[in-house]
Amino acid sequence: MTYQEANALVDDLSFVYKGKSISKEALIECREIIHKALEKQIPKKPIEKDIGKLKISDTAFCPICDNPVIKDETDNYEQAYCCYCGQALDWSDFKRCLSIT
Repeated sequence: MTYQEANALVDDLSFVYKGKSISKEALIECREIIHKALEKQIPKKPIEKDIGKLKISDTAFCPICDNPVIKDETDNYEQAYCCYCGQALDWSDFKRCLSIT
């Protein structure tokens, strides 16, 4: 099952907790939380930014919370998730470089 299929199935669920039906408001809140958690599992590409005249591409930023994330090709290290918000990261198109613009 894909993340998208699981996300779609959440909308079709109705919940009963300890033999009692959950209120519509609580069910909506529960679904929103589940959707957010599933959405963070779908890898998103880090964002490169220029810092002054330097473009530093081995330090990128999370596409969700904008905090720094790291890819260090010399140590073959890629942060799989943002340590601030938990967003899964996709480094597949990321190229490391340091240049002066």
